[in-house]
Amino acid sequence: MTRSRYRAMLKQDGETQRDRVINKALHDTRFLAPVNPSYKEVTIDDVPRWVNIISSTVTNQKIFRTRPGEDFEIGSIMYWGKSHWLITERDADDEITVRGRIQICQKQIVWQDDQTKRLYLYGQLWKSRITPT
Repeated sequence: MTRSRYRAMLKQDGETQRDRVINKALHDTRFLAPVNPSYKEVTIDDVPRWVNIISSTVTNQKIFRTRPGEDFEIGSIMYWGKSHWLITERDADDEITVRGRIQICQKQIVWQDDQTKRLYLYGQLWKSRITPT
């Protein structure tokens, strides 16, 4: 093997060592996360997703991580474990996965769409026919 061929082989997973470490972390997360017991099927704003929910001793708050390339918004509603959870934080470091914090919803969350004036409850259209003005 020639030196130039060896150098080319080293760079196949990234130009720099940092690029190679990031690419390995992305690969490991994509292929090893689904077998992790903390990897859970949830819905975020009624869209099915898989996230890594990190266990803690605090029962009404949890930390979670998304799959690589996926994202979410603060204020979204996550349904997991027969409960509705409000996404309250999002970490700005999203190079590999996005980290967030959820808090269990103790009460019903109702909000109104600015454009349509429809009322929503937990991400689903509220059953009421009343449209406030």
